[in-house]
Amino acid sequence: MHALLRTSVIGRVISGVVFSAALAVSAAEPRTADSRDLPPVDQVAGPPPGTVVFASPDPGRVSCASPSIAILPDGSYLVSNDTGGRTLVHRSADRGVTWRQLAEVRDQKWSMLFLHRGALHLIGVAAKAGHLIVRRSLDGGRTWTDPTDARHGLLVSRRYWSIGSKITNPYSGYAWLYTPHHQRNVLSLTSSADLTTGEERCRLLRYREGQVVTKAESRVGFQYVDWQFDGPDLIAACRTSWAGANYHDANFITFHRVKNFRTLTLADSPSALGQ
Repeated sequence: MHALLRTSVIGRVISGVVFSAALAVSAAEPRTADSRDLPPVDQVAGPPPGTVVFASPDPGRVSCASPSIAILPDGSYLVSNDTGGRTLVHRSADRGVTWRQLAEVRDQKWSMLFLHRGALHLIGVAAKAGHLIVRRSLDGGRTWTDPTDARHGLLVSRRYWSIGSKITNPYSGYAWLYTPHHQRNVLSLTSSADLTTGEERCRLLRYREGQVVTKAESRVGFQYVDWQFDGPDLIAACRTSWAGANYHDANFITFHRVKNFRTLTLADSPSALGQ
């Protein structure tokens, strides 16, 4: 049995060596022409099939992508494409026979044209920040709106969100009972565009904000929040101490909804509790 196994293994090794050698010989031999071979790209000459809408001024350096097409109510055709971090819009008034550039939309790529309620729209991605954006044109694609916020074309922002405790305890000493790490009574919504710098967007829950908080005295805490996106809102489950043994040893699990969280500012923070 062992001899049979060894023979089988040796056979496979020999076969592998022979196959590898055959590949090496094949690779070393010059390849002969075959009638089925396609000509290399550099032998293609003349214009491409179809009608040219956009041609790169420097194919080795400038490429184009993301074509989209739409038919306007007046019968004209529009085609968009991106190149160099911008989107170009072209128009044909003779059913695609000739084309001319109509507009240049800066800082947008991967776009698609579509009509909605009689207005022309261009949905895509901001080339620099990566936000999902949509623009609208009321003059057939000549001019376009600018996406500024969630209510005006900024559909999804590439931002990172978090809910956590904000330290507002004014004590700066080193006494264990009074150090700010005990504070769990201010819950804030924060955001970052790069995970390096962040900003506080809104304070969601506040109790005795700005006061010295100690573990021995404080019996209120909002902490260890888990949350999910729910459309324009955030939903969250919170470990809440509300007249608990202390701020840390919670006596409730509470549910919270943060409506339209992307539009919130510090001015939207609710009134503080327990002041």
